[in-house]
Amino acid sequence: MSIKEYHPMRGRFFPEFYRQVEIPLTEIRSAKIELITKKLLIFIESKTAGKVIAKTFVLQYMDIGHLHTMDKSLKDSLR
Repeated sequence: MSIKEYHPMRGRFFPEFYRQVEIPLTEIRSAKIELITKKLLIFIESKTAGKVIAKTFVLQYMDIGHLHTMDKSLKDSLR
């Protein structure tokens, strides 16, 4: 799974102002999209830390339709 998270300051002056995170699907224990807050919560099983780590990504620029599609795709992929 690859996620690009854009910073609110990006635009004309900072077009490449983002971070890209890549997470193998085999390491994702579960994922949940909170539709009200437009946040993606991913629970990753870290082999190096020996525990489950929660990561949060803000999806404020996505509309509800895309969030539903993404949620369904994640649920289908993690079965």
